[in-house]
Amino acid sequence: MKVKLRRAVVACAALVVATPAIAGAEGAKRHGVQVAIDEARATVSQMALRSELIFKLLRDARQARDGRSAPCLDDALSQAHAVERNGEDEALAIERAAKIGDDHALQWRGQRLKVLAKHSEDLLAEAKHCGKRR
Repeated sequence: MKVKLRRAVVACAALVVATPAIAGAEGAKRHGVQVAIDEARATVSQMALRSELIFKLLRDARQARDGRSAPCLDDALSQAHAVERNGEDEALAIERAAKIGDDHALQWRGQRLKVLAKHSEDLLAEAKHCGKRR
């Protein structure tokens, strides 16, 4: 009888010790997921800012009646808007994956968003050179 009681006490003690560790791991995972969601939103915001900068360059080129820069900037802005829309879709997919706990989708969508963000950066860099001789 004492052996069974001792085993039960040890099992309860192990459960009490393990429960905070499990709760801590789940809390850390939730925190990591929230960080991924926040980073996705911030990335999309940065992409929107790049689109806005390209728009301003286009507006200035049109006001200056720059026939060389305006078409190039118009094309860059169209591409930037498309990349931004795709980024918004990926950010929403990241939020959905986080809600259901799909770590694989979360990582995959995060990588796709990084590629789109890089493309957005490249489009802004190209837009700054529109109409200029290289």
